[in-house]
Amino acid sequence: MIVKVLFHDLLASEFIHVANVNVPKYQLGFKNDELDACEYAFTRTQNIFGSWSKGPEFENGEFNGDFSENVQVVQPLLTCGGKSYGHRSSMVGDLFVVNGNIYMCDTVGFKLYKRDTIDA
Repeated sequence: MIVKVLFHDLLASEFIHVANVNVPKYQLGFKNDELDACEYAFTRTQNIFGSWSKGPEFENGEFNGDFSENVQVVQPLLTCGGKSYGHRSSMVGDLFVVNGNIYMCDTVGFKLYKRDTIDA
């Protein structure tokens, strides 16, 4: 199952597609497959031990603990002064699209935002 992750850009008042997350089948079947997929995608788009949006190693050769082969970064990283900056973590207000249904990240969990309204 693929989850599209769209970050809410507060300055531009729009959503930006930043990543696609491939959710393994063993991560589903706990509550609801779509909500389970959103939770997995949220977890994989957090910067806790490194940067989810950068590769398996940093420029200095250090291991990136947040890298996952299940995450495809689709929004280019910001580069300033020759240095590349990773994307922020997923947060409340971001959108997660699963099977064409749009879920908004809420204070706790996810709520259905729109059903079958955009291309999955």
